[in-house]
Amino acid sequence: MTRTASVTGPILSLFGTPLKLFQFLAGLSPRLDAKSLNGEVQKWAVRQGGKCEADRWRPITVCYGLEKGEHFGDGGTTIGNTFLNDVPPSELRKEVLYHELQHTTQFEFYYKKFNFWPTFLVYYTYGTGLSRGCANVYEREADLQGNLYHC
Repeated sequence: MTRTASVTGPILSLFGTPLKLFQFLAGLSPRLDAKSLNGEVQKWAVRQGGKCEADRWRPITVCYGLEKGEHFGDGGTTIGNTFLNDVPPSELRKEVLYHELQHTTQFEFYYKKFNFWPTFLVYYTYGTGLSRGCANVYEREADLQGNLYHC
């Protein structure tokens, strides 16, 4: 383990950031277009032991069979149009899938406006680590129907 990884791991765990996902994303070029990024995330999920299934009706791919805290945070993590979690799509509640679809829209917006890596870093350190649920602006935006957090 490098010195950077040995210092970074404990710091990231304080913020609830999934370490393996963080390390993977840190190695990607911030210049990847959204389609290439989605492909890379899905290939990574499969290399980590997950399976990925594209939704037939909605623009989202669910990669499941992954480990919470290592590959995704809390109930799942959406990168681009890829939702990383431990539950197969057939077992996801429709409210969860709708909520994650809202995150794909957010990601597209922030990806176009900013460099991918800083956007992700801000999302994970502020968004998931320091404020969760209704206190997290990204989660409030994605919970427009009030089906998950009841903000």
